[in-house]
Amino acid sequence: MPKPSGDYWADYDVNLYDTAQGALIDLPISLWSFLVLNRTAQGSKYGDNWGNCLELKESLQEKHIEVVDQLITNCSNLQETSALLDLILNYMAKEIYTLDRKYASACQDRLHNLHCSVEIELSKASSALGEVGQIESWFPVFLKLFEQLWDDLATGLDDLLDELREQKDFADMDFKQKVDEALNAGKEDTGLPSIEAIDIKAKGLGGYPNAYYTYMNEVRAHLSQQFLRVDEALKRGLERVKSQVTSVLVNQGKLGTLAEERGTEFLEAIINQIPQQLIPGQSSKLKHGFHILTDFTLSYRGLIQHRIRQHLDDLTPNTTELQLSPSPSAQEIAHCLSTLHSEALYKCRTALDDLLAEPSQAAFAIVEDVLRSRASGRGSQNGMANFSRVYQI
Repeated sequence: MPKPSGDYWADYDVNLYDTAQGALIDLPISLWSFLVLNRTAQGSKYGDNWGNCLELKESLQEKHIEVVDQLITNCSNLQETSALLDLILNYMAKEIYTLDRKYASACQDRLHNLHCSVEIELSKASSALGEVGQIESWFPVFLKLFEQLWDDLATGLDDLLDELREQKDFADMDFKQKVDEALNAGKEDTGLPSIEAIDIKAKGLGGYPNAYYTYMNEVRAHLSQQFLRVDEALKRGLERVKSQVTSVLVNQGKLGTLAEERGTEFLEAIINQIPQQLIPGQSSKLKHGFHILTDFTLSYRGLIQHRIRQHLDDLTPNTTELQLSPSPSAQEIAHCLSTLHSEALYKCRTALDDLLAEPSQAAFAIVEDVLRSRASGRGSQNGMANFSRVYQI
């Protein structure tokens, strides 16, 4: 229900849609969801929000929110809500069989893929058990090869850790580039309104103060959106480190034949091949170490957003210190908004300058955690050998 005084698509609105879309992958949410903007009429205790309903509806495509239909409905009106339910039920009656078939087909595909994976693994296990059973002197060879592999792998991972340790206090260049791009975009594409636009908004909202507060929210949201581009750099930097770990596992660890994928996909493929227990009765520390690395991620919303959000408070109506004069004008509003925007951008620049080394430090920390997991598992090396003897793999 958009506020009559002014409203916009906030991050949590978009995040809610993205979360649902990411979780419900078997049937795209765009095929079975409706967006209803609750219209409050003039004379109600909320006031008339028709204009803001239209603005939000028109800007929906910019937020990449895809639904079957977008509707503006007075949800307190029995006739309008009845018409809304009729529309949705008619759509359901018309499309339910098509949607069910698509959903069933997606589930069937997943089951088929799982079945094929199980068949392949069972075939591998059968071949391995058959071959090893014919060789009585395999275990001494296994121990020798395992010792050599372990030493090579440990050396490669230690060298990588030393390299990351040397880099951890330096700025991540991909991240710095995207930060500079975001700051330059915020400087050039301000989202500040013109004098004419302020006059029009003031007439539509009943005064200059209302227009001022509405534009504050819009300018703050516009500036905040500019920083979303750093998300790509954070993920790319961490993926680069995971690829470095993969290279060590493939080259020094001789694990390249276990999976064709590389980077994060390689690590996930390895995880799927490690049993939950390498030693009976003990959870696999090796599997846990791989999980630590693959599950770790960096994102704008997790690492950056909350740290710069505090520097946007002056662009929030309830907390701003720059108030209008008793007799404001469009020119005064334009000047105040420009001042607040410039100050916020400067504070964001200062805050982000202090974060440029964060991705490098995070990369070092996560690889160190994996090595610590590896080191704690080294004491169970003989246990792994015993496991191999018992289960003949």
